[in-house]
Amino acid sequence: MINFRYHLVSLTAVFLALAIGLVLGTAALNGPAADLLNNQVNSLTTQNEGYRDNIQQLTDQAESQEEFARQIAPTALAGTLTDQSVVLVTLSGASEDDVLGVREMLGYSGVEITGELGITDNFTDPANNDELLELSTDLLPTSVAGLPNNSLGVETASALLAAVLMTATPNVTAAEQKKVLAGFTEAQMITGKENFSGDRATTVLVITGKPYADENAEARNANVLTAAVQFDKGGAEVLTSPGIGGAGNAVLAVRNDPALSAALSTVDNILTPQGQLAAALALSAELAGHIGHYGTGTGAQSTVPMPPA
Repeated sequence: MINFRYHLVSLTAVFLALAIGLVLGTAALNGPAADLLNNQVNSLTTQNEGYRDNIQQLTDQAESQEEFARQIAPTALAGTLTDQSVVLVTLSGASEDDVLGVREMLGYSGVEITGELGITDNFTDPANNDELLELSTDLLPTSVAGLPNNSLGVETASALLAAVLMTATPNVTAAEQKKVLAGFTEAQMITGKENFSGDRATTVLVITGKPYADENAEARNANVLTAAVQFDKGGAEVLTSPGIGGAGNAVLAVRNDPALSAALSTVDNILTPQGQLAAALALSAELAGHIGHYGTGTGAQSTVPMPPA
């Protein structure tokens, strides 16, 4: 009779055979599988090294282009804005580094910077529409007339600020300018009133940051564009941004609008020396009657304004 011991021996033999088979099979396959895996790892390593080299090459090229812009700026800009003046207006979280870069470039051009006006988040907040309308009415100088009357606070307030800061509106006195700036400053709508001494500008350079992305982003970004359009009515304007991306980008909005794109110039890479150089050159070009759009993003016609023929 087949007893339990026989079954146990038989099962042990079966499992032993399976184990030996697995060992032999693994040993047989290990060589080709390992070689294949090693080849794949080596290939990926080579690709990654190539990507790193490409990135380094692009970085070196960008740095070289930035250095070139810095080197040619003094010569390219020399005297281009002599006897002109400009007011700087910052919006939507504009970078101080961008502003400093623009100031450096403008310094080569011979232009007088009359001051730097910061438009705060309170100004672009749609909840403050009525307050801006009231401020504009209360602070309106007798020398300023014809402000927009569409019940849009940002539109009316921006037009008033442009009127007292720029030369398109004649007969505005230093005292009137001071009163308007003080009123908006007290309401925390602007900063920088201490930068102005009554001088007014023939041109304006608007420096924006990235578009708003909060719950009121659509309305805020529309208000940034509205403010920029009103300042353009005060004199030649160049509108700038650090890039072209993001919903509500003011530069892209101007480029996509036939009427606006024919009225004011834009620069879409103001965070770079090339963009800062382009902004200063664009002011000069616009004073000569040439509207253009510069940078590297959608709608750019060239990196910098082309020299006159």
